[in-house]
Amino acid sequence: MQIIGNQPAREFLAKSALQGQIAPSYLFVGPRGSGKALTARWFAQSVFCSSPAGRPCGICSACRRMESGNYPDFKYAERLVRSGPNEGIVDQVRSIISDLQTSPYEANFRFFVFNEAGALNEQSQNALLKTVEEPPPHLVLILVTESLGKMLPTILSRCCVVRFNAVERGELAAALQERGCDTQRSEVLAAISGGAPGKALQMLEDEASWAFRLEVLQALSQLPGGDMWCALETARQLEELAPNKSSAKTAGESSLSFQPDLAGLLDIAILYYRDAMLVAAGADRSLVANCDYAEELYALAQNRGALGLEKDLQRLQEAYEHLNSNVQPRLWLQHLCLGLAE
Repeated sequence: MQIIGNQPAREFLAKSALQGQIAPSYLFVGPRGSGKALTARWFAQSVFCSSPAGRPCGICSACRRMESGNYPDFKYAERLVRSGPNEGIVDQVRSIISDLQTSPYEANFRFFVFNEAGALNEQSQNALLKTVEEPPPHLVLILVTESLGKMLPTILSRCCVVRFNAVERGELAAALQERGCDTQRSEVLAAISGGAPGKALQMLEDEASWAFRLEVLQALSQLPGGDMWCALETARQLEELAPNKSSAKTAGESSLSFQPDLAGLLDIAILYYRDAMLVAAGADRSLVANCDYAEELYALAQNRGALGLEKDLQRLQEAYEHLNSNVQPRLWLQHLCLGLAE
């Protein structure tokens, strides 16, 4: 199990596993895609591993079953969504809590990883609170979140907080090259992912994700200097690229599976226009994320200027407000593209 970056967090957890000083509740906090959930799995494997040193060894029975997803004392829950009129999120949390009381089948501990725990509402977090306050002696609960502010203070105060950070560009690019990525693409992926290995690896391994980015940027590059009909045609193209209204995942959908959506489209557009703003301001080119679109960014910076790009970024931020509104995506995409082309 190879993990990119956040060596201090892994060293702390490895020492805890080796010395048997394991807290009953952890809170892994850091940017999306920084490897929190993968590290939680690695930590559990380190504890279950039967090797006297160098854990996890990847060879013993426990390690092999952890890597295949068949170890009975490890449970993982993706972000919970309402699954029906008779089973809300709080009901699912209570069902999970009941399961956590079960004694381990093989190991001395049962690990439960709760991904996107910060998305739980207050009622659901309160349902979880008693287990955090009075955990069974065999339980290791790992809550994964992007922000401490999304967790109730009562839960936060009872957890061992482990922080994760974005990975430095050079380190991430080198790790991608070790996985067979060419130099230019690895540098682009390291930059546009914001130092998130999960996002970078997804775009490396899933060509649909990479192709989506290229198609969005190709469409946006048509806007500078375009007329009304060009803007409306670009809006139509963008709508076809991202048919989903939001980025919310359905129950059972893998967090690693790529699904084009309007939130992802806006993320790409905002980073692209942010890069153009850097070019217009004369910033160091090493700060530009979309370095494979240098010519297009220069043309956009020349066409719009710093003030125009500032307005464009405001338009893109306003577009985010429409994602969860009743405004039809076609209408605000047309409004957005007309503004970006004016």
